[in-house]
Amino acid sequence: VTVGVLATGFTPASLTFSYATDSGTNLADSVQYPAVQKDSFYSAVSQIQVKRSDWEQNVSCTVDHPAGSKTVPLRPPPVIHEVPTLNVLGSSPEDESKGSFSCFAIDFSPETHNITWLKNGKDINSPISEIKTPAVSKETQNGTRYSTASYLNVEGDKWSLFPPTARPDACAPCLDIKIKPISLEDMFLNKKAELICEVTPKERVSVEWQDKNGQVIVASRNLSESNGKSKFAIIDVLYEEWSKGIDYKCVVEHPGLFEPKKEPYRKRGEVPKRPSVFLLPPVEQTRNNVVTLTCYVKDFKPEHIVVSWLVDDVAADSKMYAFNTTNLVENNGVYSVYGQLSFSLDQWKNNEAVYSCVVYHESLMDTSRVIMRSTVTRTAEKSNTVNLNIDLPQTCKA
Repeated sequence: VTVGVLATGFTPASLTFSYATDSGTNLADSVQYPAVQKDSFYSAVSQIQVKRSDWEQNVSCTVDHPAGSKTVPLRPPPVIHEVPTLNVLGSSPEDESKGSFSCFAIDFSPETHNITWLKNGKDINSPISEIKTPAVSKETQNGTRYSTASYLNVEGDKWSLFPPTARPDACAPCLDIKIKPISLEDMFLNKKAELICEVTPKERVSVEWQDKNGQVIVASRNLSESNGKSKFAIIDVLYEEWSKGIDYKCVVEHPGLFEPKKEPYRKRGEVPKRPSVFLLPPVEQTRNNVVTLTCYVKDFKPEHIVVSWLVDDVAADSKMYAFNTTNLVENNGVYSVYGQLSFSLDQWKNNEAVYSCVVYHESLMDTSRVIMRSTVTRTAEKSNTVNLNIDLPQTCKA
């Protein structure tokens, strides 16, 4: 489990984070980023990866500062409980003294579960066989949901799961519906991106996108995956509508469903707040022969943001550089994030280069493409850190 702690509103800048379990075990391997000043006060962030066994013991973070110390408990997020949708099916064997049944439990949370078969309200203690599948997870807009199944073979008296008039002619299918997140790089750079709904398996499935009023989005198109397992509905979402907020549903129909399944995709519209961008002094890890540049992007909303890197105004090559962006940190309705660029100490010492942190955000794209850049110039004699905000219009007039 990765946990982050944000400390704000302190001065002077000297501050340390430490972590321990309630049993008194100190936890190592934490990362503390340099404090950043705003007005007369500082903010700092620390991250740590905690083993699940330690996390279950309860973990606390202690912050030590010249003005005093403070300890805060770190607790897991609340567990969301979602009741499963149950589909129970039965076969019609010629030998009515035997029966085969299937139970599908779909979209429940948390993962812990138990499926029990009853006959006339009592447990079935001696089935011919019972097979239970492992729970399969999927990510939704409302968190992780799980699905599982149990298959039962029994013998004894005559079995009847459905009255003859109510027995379904088709089995309700177990469909896996996934919405692939919009590419923020495509949205910010190309001002449009694909929104994809994938349904597996594809047999006898129809899938389409609808807006919040239930109207089919005409621009949607269907295709089947080359391996023949899935069907997709794909629409192009323009930046203008996405930034204002959208509420769409992927609607899936199948002859075995009593009603269509709907998977929502929502992006709320709100007034954006422009981020502040700082390139922090480089950290040289001599033992690992690595230099890491850190780009601190703070106080922005909404949370959708892209942090990338340029070297001499060219996109950093993933073969020569390692780059990543931390998880978002939310504080009083605004967000902060760190982007990092790592490369060899030899490159840092031997090459003259300009390293640029490039940030794309809704607040920067109202009328022009705006790039906020913080630049570090490294020469053989010294390194300089310069923080600049540069607006680059998409077109220039002579």
